This record gives sequence, structure tokens and C-alpha cells, in this order.
Amino acid sequence: MIRNASNLRPIARTKPYSNLTVHHWNANRITNKTTTLVDHVIEYDVDIMFITETWLAENDLVVIGECKPLVMSFEFPKRGGRDGGGIGVLYKKTLNLIISHTGFNSVNFEHYAVTLKNSIQFIVIYHPPPSKVNGLKTSEFLDDIEMFLDELCVVPESLVLIGDFNVHMDRPDKWDTKRFNDSLMTTGFRQFIDKPTHKSNHILDLLITRETDDLIQVHDVHPEFYSDHHIITCIVKCAKPPPLKIVTSSRPYGKLDPDLFNQLLKDRLVDFPYESNDPNVLAEAYETITSSVLDEVCPVVTKERTIRPQLPWYNENVHIQRRERRRLERKWRKSRKEEDYEAFQTQKELVNKSIITAKTEYFSDKFSNANAKDMYATINGLLNKSTKALPALESKSEKELADDFLSFFISKVEKIRANVDFVDQGNITDPNQVICTSMHGFESLETGDVEKIVMKFPSKTCSLDTLPTWLVKDNLAILIPIITKVVNSSLFSGTFPDTLKQSIITPVLKKSNLDHNILKHYRPVANIKFLSKVIEKAASCQVGSHIDRNDLGERNQSSYKQFHSTETALLKVKNDLLQYVDDSKTVLLVLLDMSAAFDTVDHPILLQRLRDRFGMCDSVVSWFRSYFENRTTRVSIKNALSNEHVLTYSLPQGSIIGPQGFILYISPIGI
Repeated sequence: MIRNASNLRPIARTKPYSNLTVHHWNANRITNKTTTLVDHVIEYDVDIMFITETWLAENDLVVIGECKPLVMSFEFPKRGGRDGGGIGVLYKKTLNLIISHTGFNSVNFEHYAVTLKNSIQFIVIYHPPPSKVNGLKTSEFLDDIEMFLDELCVVPESLVLIGDFNVHMDRPDKWDTKRFNDSLMTTGFRQFIDKPTHKSNHILDLLITRETDDLIQVHDVHPEFYSDHHIITCIVKCAKPPPLKIVTSSRPYGKLDPDLFNQLLKDRLVDFPYESNDPNVLAEAYETITSSVLDEVCPVVTKERTIRPQLPWYNENVHIQRRERRRLERKWRKSRKEEDYEAFQTQKELVNKSIITAKTEYFSDKFSNANAKDMYATINGLLNKSTKALPALESKSEKELADDFLSFFISKVEKIRANVDFVDQGNITDPNQVICTSMHGFESLETGDVEKIVMKFPSKTCSLDTLPTWLVKDNLAILIPIITKVVNSSLFSGTFPDTLKQSIITPVLKKSNLDHNILKHYRPVANIKFLSKVIEKAASCQVGSHIDRNDLGERNQSSYKQFHSTETALLKVKNDLLQYVDDSKTVLLVLLDMSAAFDTVDHPILLQRLRDRFGMCDSVVSWFRSYFENRTTRVSIKNALSNEHVLTYSLPQGSIIGPQGFILYISPIGI
């Protein structure tokens, strides 16, 4: 009888092994085996899975995407379009592995070094069987592997060699096996695998360490054939990586009381400085009041959660079938009876079928209930065309990576400007000055006009916004007089509020198949505050009306122009080409590609162009000058922000003024 249960202490549950689980598999083309691979990795909690004979090419994006369950990364070194072979490494993200070439070059075998925490270096090797087609010779392979083992003797880290060596270790009497064993012995290495790893009953896949290293705790050959090779398994005496945990900070908008928020907002707006006409005072008051109300009604909640290597289509039936498979596997391993092995194999096939069925049903349901945006995102996920990849952090923090991106984007623009910035800006004259009615100032807007502007915007939100856009729209009846006051004060005074001059840059991969570890493969996408967009739209509409009234628009401009697109541009060019050819005229097509076009815009040149070419003056030019002055930006990487940078040139991408300003900036090159 327990007298005091509070004195009892829970016993921590322990796993059979707390060390690193490492497997190797010769997949013999992985294309149609990704479901089996991922299921195996999840089932046996594999930390590192080395795969040889992947047959992967850089454009096999779908297959590459299917190889990556959550919390895991998949890397395969580029091979320059070679057929066959190929090495892949599937590993848990928290390991932060460094994959590199050893520097040893051989045509007889592929190999890569995978370094873990500067303590253990795995060398994964694939030696193709010699044939007349590949022209390889066993003797040359043995020469190369002997030299390679000699070089490895000076590697300071502990070593684990793993892979498909295609040497018949089950035939120690063969000359090539004898020579290979001699090479291992003379260089101080030993080989562990002693069971057949191939359907032909040969030992071809090997696990090798130094004689002096006590690294391998357990090793085995997995009973199942996923290809013509068994998987070899081992437990390495190295701490298992911690589970991937992410810390998220967000507001639980689902629990927000709309009536309480509405009432509290009304009460706080009594303190709004309606009597002021200073846009800086008004914008700052708007942000202070709205953020304080939101903090009180729906405060930010920070949570830490563990990400499991699970797949979204794994349902209860899949779990039941997998549990039964493990039970039958344990039964067969204990009895070694043929009938138990057959039952295990039958259950294995049943698990594969249940996974395929569950996956099909999951995506069928997802597509049937998806809108266009969600469907596009799902298809891109299936095709592995996501552009949200980021460079490997390795030893860097997210903050350091953000700073690296910011430095790269800044230096890129500065280099471009250094090559073209040779004009004396004080003596710029426009040879095509246009005489038109001047635009001295902006007109005031009614609340109804501003309301239309707000409601036409999509409900996207910037991380800098004090209120999400959808919440602004839900409470627009209360907020519209305040927003109108801010807009009109900015337009009348020719001053853009300082608090709205911030932007957040997100690096986006230009193409999904580009190397995500190279910074130049990313483009900066800026996001600005919603209130900034509303003010910009109010100004942009009036600037656009002025240009239309005075017929100042570029007739052949297609981008950022209503009723125009790349399609209309192509039709115009094609039609002109055909007409000139019909008239027996020679045609030359000159194409100009501008690198970092928005980011290199020179503010003094643009302001002078607004005055000289488009007749803008007084508070209109002052407003644009204020809009450009003291703008700041930061790069965002996950939860980290880079240092702040003051922009001395550029038009912010993601803004309303950006596209319109760029069209006006390049107007002299129009025909």
C-alpha cells in the first residue's frame, strides 16, 4: 500500500540506443522507391541515411522532394550529368552536417566526406562493378583505394567508411578480396559486415573504421530487400541529435473577442490627436493606440514545439499496419522460421499499399477543398519547386545569415552603380522635356475614397504592421476617419511619416533548382506596412491621373500598366516584326536586361525627372523627396533580423510607388 504517492518519482523512458543511428542502402535507382525509403527512415528513427546508386540528376526535383520527410534534409553532390551511380545523404537537420569532397580524385569510385561536429568523419563510397561499358578495372580500383586509405591515415577525426565497395568479402580466397583485406590491415582499418548484403548472397556493402577507434556499438544487415541490396545498419557511439524544436511567437487570433476589441479601440481613439496636422505625430499615434489595444486583447504567445519526422498522410490505418509489421519482424527474428518470414514480407507489402492509399486520399481531399492559392502551393510542394529554401546555417546563427544577406544585397547594388555612376548629377538635362500643366499639390480625399482604397487591397500583412490587414478591414468603420486624417496630412504637407519608412526583406530563391547555398541565387523581396501602402496608393492614383490627362505616358510600356501585360508586349513586338518583314525591311531587335533595376534607382535623377519631364513641383516633389529620405531596411531570416541599413537609393519592391516610379525613371529610353 502506498502511503504517500507524492514521494514517488517517475522513471524516465529510455530508448534501446541513445547513440547515432546510421544506415546505408544501395538503392539501384531511387526514383520509384522514395515511399519505401521515407517509411524506413521514420520507422527506425534513422539519423543519417547514406544512399548509393541514386541515379539522381539535378532536375529530378520531384524525387528529391519526396526523399525529405519533415525535420530532415537531403543532399546529393552534383555529378555533371553522369549516368548511373550517384550518392545521397538523408539526415536530421539538427546534425548540421558538412558535406564535402576529400580532394582525392579517382575515376574508379565515387566518394564524399560527411563531417559531424568535427569529431567523426563519414566517408561514403560507391565503386561500380567493372564492365566493358564503363571501362573500369578492379586492379585500378584497388590501387586507388589503397592510396586513398593511406591519405586517410592523417585525418584527425575518427573515421567511418561506409558504402558499396563491390568487393566480394564473402570470398576471402579471391585475389582482389585478399588485396583489399591487405590494404585494410596495413593502413590500420577493420571491416565489420559479415552477412550477405546482396541478392546473390555476396557481401558487397561494407562498414569500416580504424582498428584503434571504438565507434561501432551495434551493426547488422536489415532482412528486407528494398532493391537488390540489403540495408546495412549500425549504431555509432556518438550522441543522438536532439529533436528539432521551433519557437514560435504569434497572436491567437482565433480567441480574439471582436466586440471587446472594437469597444476598447473606440475608447482609446478618444486620445487620438485629431487637432494635429503633422503626419509623423498622427501616424505614430495610430500605431501606438492600435498596438496597445491588440496587446491587451490578444497578446503575443510564445511556444516551443517539437517537430516529429511524420508525414501528413499517415493515418490510423497506416499506424496499425506498421505496428503489425514490427511485431511480425520481431517474431521472425526470434524464431527464424520460414513461415514467420513469409508473414513478415506479406505485411510489408500491405504497409506499402496502405501508405500509397493514404497518400492518394490525403491529396485528393486536399485538392477538392483547396482554393487556387492553396492548390498552387500544394502542387509546388509536390513538384519540390519551393523558393523558400535558405543556405545551410552550419556554424552561423540566423542573425549572422541575415547580416550576410544584407551585406550581399548592398554590395551588389554598389558594384552595379560603381560601373555606371559617372554622370555629374548636378548638370543633368533631359533632352525630351515635356511642356504640360504643372502638378503643384495633391487633392484631399474623402473617407469614402480612402475606404475604397483600403478594401481593394488583399488581406496580406507585413510583420511590421501593428494590426493585421483583415482586422483593419473588420474595424474600418472606426479606423477610417483616422486613416483618412493620416493620408491627407501626408499629401498636404508633402511629408511621408518616418515611422512608415521601414521595410523587411525576405530572400527568395530565383529558381527552385538553383543551389540554395549561393547568395547570388536569391532576390530581395521587400514588405512594407499596410498604412504606407494606403498613403502611397492615394498619391499614386493622383500622379497617374495627371500623367493620363497630359498624355505623358509611354505608349509602348506594358509592365505595371492597366490592360497591359507580357502577352500584349509580345503581340506588339511580333506584329511589328512581321510588318517590317512584309515590307522587305531589315529588322534588329535590341534587348536590355537591367540587373537589380529597382535597387539601383538614383533619387536625385528621379526627382529631377518628375519636375522636368512630368511637370511635378512644390509639395508633390517634396512628398516624393520625403518618401525617399531616411528609408531603412532589414533582412528577415526566420525569427531573426539583420542590422538596420539606411537606403540612399532604390525603390522598395513590394511598394505601390515602386513600379510607377520606375516607369517614370526610365521614361527617356522610350521611343
